[in-house]
Amino acid sequence: YMNEISGARVGLYFEQHGEDTKISWRSAGRVNVAAIAGCFGGGGHDAAAGARVRLPMREAISQVLQKTRECLKGSEDKC
Repeated sequence: YMNEISGARVGLYFEQHGEDTKISWRSAGRVNVAAIAGCFGGGGHDAAAGARVRLPMREAISQVLQKTRECLKGSEDKC
């Protein structure tokens, strides 16, 4: 459902697992979310990727949103 919002380029889902936070990215195909996930030690496909980080959810959300915004602005080389 993350990609069904009109105008959304990337969808994110966060889930707490003990001390880790699991992150899932989804894209309608224009954004390579595997490159973003790679910044956090994860991977996947251009349109669907994920990672698991040893951070509290609040901190994970902050870092992931910041990096995702950078990549959406064309700064994927910073990943």
